[in-house]
Amino acid sequence: GMIDRGADISPISQYPFEKEILFAPYTGVEMIEEQVNGSVLLSKSRFSVNLKSLTLEQNFAKRLKLLKDMAADMQLEVRGALREQIQVWQNAHQPRVGMVVLVEPAIRDFKMKAQAQVLIGTHAEFNNDTRFQQAVKEMIQLKERTRELKLHELLTIMADALQPAELVGSV
Repeated sequence: GMIDRGADISPISQYPFEKEILFAPYTGVEMIEEQVNGSVLLSKSRFSVNLKSLTLEQNFAKRLKLLKDMAADMQLEVRGALREQIQVWQNAHQPRVGMVVLVEPAIRDFKMKAQAQVLIGTHAEFNNDTRFQQAVKEMIQLKERTRELKLHELLTIMADALQPAELVGSV
């Protein structure tokens, strides 16, 4: 449930004469009322948690999230490029069947390779500048390879995605 008070760390505080309380990250403290009682300032406060702020874990994983978002954006870019490439080919060759069905298996293949080859590791690993740069470079290379697929490569990806029973009689 909700915790309505902080952790009392007075016994280990560097200020043994003060009461020291720790509150959860992103806790807001609003002063409602204050009184002066001799040499003591008393403050009546209200605590609130900003639920829109990222958690600590989300803050630490920002770079990994950035890479995942980048992969999703690249999927859209690759999908558009492959559709355009297939449209040009269809206009030139007038096939009997639409070739646009080749796009989605290539997109799924891109997504699987991104997850298996680039987005592997903990969020802490991607907070290392060298590792993050390497991952961005690998993601861009994967995108470019997928964008530049030739028709026979798209057909191979499609065939790999199909079950053997679906391939019987398809040639």
